[in-house]
Amino acid sequence: MIVTLALLTQYYSLDELRKSNLLPKSTFYHYKTKLEKVGINSEGSLTDMPPPSLDYTEYFYYFSKHHIK
Repeated sequence: MIVTLALLTQYYSLDELRKSNLLPKSTFYHYKTKLEKVGINSEGSLTDMPPPSLDYTEYFYYFSKHHIK
């Protein structure tokens, strides 16, 4: 979800994406609720967030011990 939001909000806020009908209404409210829990409001963009890694390097770094070998 965070990767999707980071990619979508590079240029527009979450509210702007909703107004342009790029996000379904239910998805918008789901994202808005999740972001409010971590202290991000829907009027701002996520430009303070570092760009997400689009490969599994960080994933395996943090979660490799949970995989069956």
